[in-house]
Amino acid sequence: MTQELAFQLLGAAVIVVSNAVMITVAFQKLRGDVGIISVKVSAVETDIIDLKNTDRRLSVLEDRQQNMTADLSLVKKDNQLIRTEIQSLRLGVDRSAHIVEKYNERV
Repeated sequence: MTQELAFQLLGAAVIVVSNAVMITVAFQKLRGDVGIISVKVSAVETDIIDLKNTDRRLSVLEDRQQNMTADLSLVKKDNQLIRTEIQSLRLGVDRSAHIVEKYNERV
């Protein structure tokens, strides 16, 4: 019976060792998979940071574009005011010329 018990213990030990080897192999594979996932997560985090930076740069460009549009609008208004003033000056010059002509006709 002792010999039979020894064989049973030896068989159990072999099963435990083979299970331990399978567990170790599975653990190493799992650790490798976790490493790969970690690298991929790190890459995604880097992509997210890059997208946030790009979004900030786009926001700055949009703000600049809005400011330039506002400046352009002001320049257009200034140009319109200048045109109005020039038109008024032309009318004044035309009136003055007409008055000078009338004066010269009398003299």
